[in-house]
Amino acid sequence: MSEDNNDLIGVMMQRVEDYKARGDWDEAENTATTTVETYLERCQSNPEHTGDYARALEIKANLYRDQGKQSDAYQVYQGIVELLEENPNHPEVCGRVGANMAMIYEEQERFEDAMNFYIWALENFDLADPEMPLETAGVLNNLGFLYENSNHLEEAEKLFLRALQINKEVLGDNNESTADVWNNLGGLYYRGGNFRQSLEMHNMALEIRQEALGESHLDTAQSYGNIALIHAAQDDIDKAKQTFDSALKIMEKSSDADIHHYAIVSSNFVHILRENGHPKDAAKIEKRTSKFLKKHG
Repeated sequence: MSEDNNDLIGVMMQRVEDYKARGDWDEAENTATTTVETYLERCQSNPEHTGDYARALEIKANLYRDQGKQSDAYQVYQGIVELLEENPNHPEVCGRVGANMAMIYEEQERFEDAMNFYIWALENFDLADPEMPLETAGVLNNLGFLYENSNHLEEAEKLFLRALQINKEVLGDNNESTADVWNNLGGLYYRGGNFRQSLEMHNMALEIRQEALGESHLDTAQSYGNIALIHAAQDDIDKAKQTFDSALKIMEKSSDADIHHYAIVSSNFVHILRENGHPKDAAKIEKRTSKFLKKHG
């Protein structure tokens, strides 16, 4: 891709993003379509523009995904894959497209296909020049979840650890994305019954989130909720109660709280209280939850 073409595609992509931000989806789609038509014509007259054409198609496919038009997005992504199979040497586009196709397959619960495309994306990111470390870390993280959910915990751990190392090197120890991977490792170790190590990972995530995002951030609440589950698993009910309460208080004060997530944390809290002989406390949390959900539901 030439520097001039790269700049032009960047300009067109920014226009699409600007229209999206204003809610003008028709103009966003018109701009994306014009970009595709422009680079199709150039590609037909000069095959050296194949990478530019693929990038233009990628803009349109991404727009379809943002609009929830997953079938249309899939068809365009598939077209890019077929185009670049015949015209290699564009691993950065293949990597991004592979990752997006994998996410569509995940949404369709076609997990084996999703795994295959994540692996293909990683293979392409490894070939990209310049390197694409954060994109690689994102795919490693997503692939790690798939392995975890299929109970391949050791493989998932390796992927999460690779993603963590990249984020630490590129973004630093105290970045929220680094915290996200600590959190994911904590969930993995919890699933495997390694509560000591899980607590260590979740505490790392909590400390970073408190510093980077603040005590009142919803990600901080997520960490408190996760830590509460570990305390309960270790039969430290007093600490579990304290951390569950911290999680609920943050969500109750937030204007952006996800009521579904609030209900899950509350349900976990109630279950643990009842299981450990605290029915009156459980009833209080149920009443508190009902009040919150009635107000925000």
